Amino acid sequence: MVGPVDVGVTDRLDRIGAPPQALAMIAARLRRHTGVRLGAHLLDGAPTAERLAAPLRAADEAEVRRSGPLRVLRRGDGRPLFLAHPAGGSTAVYRQLVDLLDGDQPCYGLERLDHVGPIEERAARYLDVLAGAQPHGPYRLGVGRSVASSRSRWPASSPPPGSWSSWSR
Repeated sequence: MVGPVDVGVTDRLDRIGAPPQALAMIAARLRRHTGVRLGAHLLDGAPTAERLAAPLRAADEAEVRRSGPLRVLRRGDGRPLFLAHPAGGSTAVYRQLVDLLDGDQPCYGLERLDHVGPIEERAARYLDVLAGAQPHGPYRLGVGRSVASSRSRWPASSPPPGSWSSWSR
């Protein structure tokens, strides 16, 4: 088969033309890139992208719990880049982006704060996390719309709560 295929995450891989050896290749590649070993029970029967993703998601959530609000995506020299999690997800989605950056660019992920109140409280907590990793600004941030709009609600003359004193625009 050549060209794009209209496939969903719940479609069985064998029914869309994936040869049996493709599953072994997928499993090997996932283990090499994530460290997660897919069990034989996932590869037998009717594997789908959804079933293969479940242990990867579980491993990523375990890493988020271990790392806390600041996940090291890459160590390096220089001013770090801080990347905020996507809505409902983790900063693992930035692996490919981090691989494309210069090899010595330090990158950190700001993980979800599920048990912290409104966005203003989370933004203040993230600033404390930033200050712990890099005591003085300016900070290099990659943030989503909700965090950015939260910052824009505070007047520049009165800093919001948290370690905002070293913030630079």
